[in-house]
Amino acid sequence: MIYRIVVATDFSEPSEFALRYALTILAGIPGSELHPTHVIVDTSAGDHIARDERFLGDALARLRESVGATHRDTKADGERIERDVVYHVRLAKNAARAIEQVALDVNADLVVVGTHHRKGIGRLVLGSVAEDLLKGGRVALLV
Repeated sequence: MIYRIVVATDFSEPSEFALRYALTILAGIPGSELHPTHVIVDTSAGDHIARDERFLGDALARLRESVGATHRDTKADGERIERDVVYHVRLAKNAARAIEQVALDVNADLVVVGTHHRKGIGRLVLGSVAEDLLKGGRVALLV
């Protein structure tokens, strides 16, 4: 059986921590897969195919670079963690629903996300992807 973990990233420090934690979990599970996922939230109603393709391509390159560096540097018991990595970049109106859909598509066993610990107005205005995933309740979630 293959154990799959989806890790959501916005390239922030909390996201990198979530990635390292997911790799540590996977270190003890041979044949497991890591599915780093980045969502570009697009709230525009227009049709911008060229722009969207460029954003998606740029995000995929950044995701590969970011995850690759963390993956190379993360060790468990002094050993480098070697796991299959499948990258996902999505363009969506709701980041939590897109992350959830990736998890369902790959039959993930766990979704790992970081949190920025925003409070007050910052949280009200910016919302919380982690909280939205938790409220959705369709995937196993580690925050």
